Amino acid sequence: MSKPNRITFKYRSFDPDGHSLRLLSEGELYFASPLQFNDPFDCGLPIRSDLMEAGERHEALFEQATMANPGISESSAHEMVRADLESHSTMRLPDRLALIETVREQTAKHFRICALATNPTSVLMWSHYADKHRGFCLGIDMEQLEARKDFGQGGKFAGFPIDYVKEIPKLIPGHMSEKEIVWTNITTKSEDWVYEGEYRLYGDADLEFVNLRPTDIAQVILGWDISAENASRVRLALEEFGCDAPVYHAFKDWNTFSMKCYRVDLREFESE
Repeated sequence: MSKPNRITFKYRSFDPDGHSLRLLSEGELYFASPLQFNDPFDCGLPIRSDLMEAGERHEALFEQATMANPGISESSAHEMVRADLESHSTMRLPDRLALIETVREQTAKHFRICALATNPTSVLMWSHYADKHRGFCLGIDMEQLEARKDFGQGGKFAGFPIDYVKEIPKLIPGHMSEKEIVWTNITTKSEDWVYEGEYRLYGDADLEFVNLRPTDIAQVILGWDISAENASRVRLALEEFGCDAPVYHAFKDWNTFSMKCYRVDLREFESE
């Protein structure tokens, strides 16, 4: 698996309750439930049991029935499987869509995810995730993060890049292990989202926050249209956290459709 860039980025808007500023003042990095994602396919790829051979489907469902119902007789389990197969063959479209949503809900019971980006100069990312260039972007030093004891195998969170594909992968039980199906479900998105260049951190379903250390923060970038008031709030939050990471200001690049970042002194920025 490929490693992320040395610095990955979290785009944020300013919110009335100050949640986003806690990322700067306390290092509070939020992990969301997949049910909160804006992509309806994200973590909700369909499990294509309908593409299994009849015998494979029966065998897989029989195993599920016996595991879910300890003590059930073999004949009762086979009868349960036949009824289940019959109900799926006559399932209406709304019921099929509900089944896909169930996949997403099951994923949410096991994982929470923090989406990071790899490009801090994307016009689209600033527009979509940082209040139309009025927010900020936090650069996270991945070498520092990966050196933490709570990162990686055996830790409370880890990371992986997203795989962007043109067609929905066929997740067929029996042809793939359960682990492969789960992993594909949480690491795969449509190529429509490739501009995000996403790198994901993930943890168990009970992990709502990871607290960054000041040394985990590599830089902070202010949006092109940030207000002097919000720039001041950024300065105060960083001072409260004891973080002396360099601060940049994003400007429009007149040669390309992207942003350029220039280092600034926050106090001078506020006086402009």
